[in-house]
Amino acid sequence: MQHLRIVAINACAVVFLLASVEIATRAISWARGNGFFLALHELDPSDNAVASIYRWHPSTGFTLRPNSNIEGGHPNQVRKSFLTVNEYGFLADTQHYSYLKETNEIRIATIGGSTTAMLSLNYEDNWPGMIANTLRATLGRRISLINAGTPGFDTSQSIPNLALRVLPFAPDIVIIYHAYNDLKATRPANGFAPDYSHIHMHPHGAHARPPAWQRLANMSMFYVRARNRNRGAEAQMAKIQANGSRSDIVPVLAIETFRSNLRSMVAMAQASGARVVLVTFATLYGTPERWLSGERPMSDLQRAESAAVLQFVPGLTFRGVMSGLRQFNAAIRDIARERQTLLVDMAKLLPEKEDLFIDRVHFSAQGAKQFATLLAPVVLEAVSEAQHAKN
Repeated sequence: MQHLRIVAINACAVVFLLASVEIATRAISWARGNGFFLALHELDPSDNAVASIYRWHPSTGFTLRPNSNIEGGHPNQVRKSFLTVNEYGFLADTQHYSYLKETNEIRIATIGGSTTAMLSLNYEDNWPGMIANTLRATLGRRISLINAGTPGFDTSQSIPNLALRVLPFAPDIVIIYHAYNDLKATRPANGFAPDYSHIHMHPHGAHARPPAWQRLANMSMFYVRARNRNRGAEAQMAKIQANGSRSDIVPVLAIETFRSNLRSMVAMAQASGARVVLVTFATLYGTPERWLSGERPMSDLQRAESAAVLQFVPGLTFRGVMSGLRQFNAAIRDIARERQTLLVDMAKLLPEKEDLFIDRVHFSAQGAKQFATLLAPVVLEAVSEAQHAKN
């Protein structure tokens, strides 16, 4: 009995100590403006808070859950975000879109991954929302914006997303912002399939449920942030970079597949009567050759995020990722010339400044504002072209 009492006292002491550490961690986080709860960006895909914002879809694999609210954020930004998903599973400032357009209505659709959805920013603070508000103020007309960006989507998912979910709303303008997620398709160990079946081997969005102890640990801010710091350590970067299964070169077939997928999306949008605006992909490493050559030293954020780049793209070295982005952006420019679309060369226009990014590819509120400022004149030009064609 005495032995059991000692075990119980020790167990209570351990629980009390862990609870004290957890409460202190959350209190410090709150005092620093990072919130009392974990940000969505910090969680693993299998966590309930992440899984609950998606639903299965037969064509794209998954979409944002319709008629829902999302509390987002990012550990590198103070302000949390609150977003609404409308009845069709699009991020929106209204719950309803009619399939039939009003006479004076202009519709704009944005296609892409998390850098288009940007769950870390409120709708009005993200670049699609800013584009809509700019056009409303400039044109004085009804502007409906369909933000069809979905975290994780590559071009193989955006093709059905555009064809089956967006084009039925007859958008006048389609803005396509893609590149980074397609780099995940380069997996030397898995080969390469142009339909991306080598990386989408399970239902999109499906994740193995972790064991009970890990699910419990994932509820702890102290554990999750310690885990994430370890994942992003420079030692991890060196370890990952040394992995012999990684390649410095993006296969030609991967580049041509990206080009083909992009061409398909542009052709579908144009066939529906929409004007297309292509946007090259901007990152925290806007001039990658300078980082690779050592000409310019990395900032603290760039150095920390370079490890995250390698975790996100497991088949490529850092040099391979930078090379791939250059080639994908070159493909975007080529398609814009070939299909005679408007182009915003954001990769060259948006500076690689830390205050514009919260990580390697996602924008801060200031970065989203500058993105929208650079994009807006071209979208206005597209609207003018669309109206001229109708008249």
